[in-house]
Amino acid sequence: MSWKMALQIPGGFWAAAVMLTLMLVMLSSPVAEGRDSPKDFVYQVKGMCYFRNGTERVRLVTRFIYNREEYLRFDSDVGEYLPVTPLGPPDAEYLNGQKDFLERTRAELDTVCRHNYQLEFPAISQRRGERRRPSRGPTLAGPRVSAPGGENRSLEPE
Repeated sequence: MSWKMALQIPGGFWAAAVMLTLMLVMLSSPVAEGRDSPKDFVYQVKGMCYFRNGTERVRLVTRFIYNREEYLRFDSDVGEYLPVTPLGPPDAEYLNGQKDFLERTRAELDTVCRHNYQLEFPAISQRRGERRRPSRGPTLAGPRVSAPGGENRSLEPE
């Protein structure tokens, strides 16, 4: 069974520095040149750690998203940055050429994923043993309302 955990990056300064560098690289790419930059845009980096059998099998996938479209991805099973859309190849080529940065990204499998798993696993395993509360979603028997004649009727069809 696999499950996802939100990525927590230790050292906020380095995370901000990497994100700023990637934004500058993306905006200086040939694809971005010659166009007017939009006034509003969304740039996201999402990191997901996938686990199987504890930390025996761990996979890190980092997705780079510009305006709700993934354009670049790092997959620890592949070990390098892969372009997803035509906006991705310049950044993938640049980042794969930075050997020290690429090695640090590969090491995040241990420094981030396994590290966070060891911190969070005791709380997760404790919650698994607890009884789950039912959701507050819709019920089979709908609420009763008073009809104009004074009789109570269910909202459910008969």
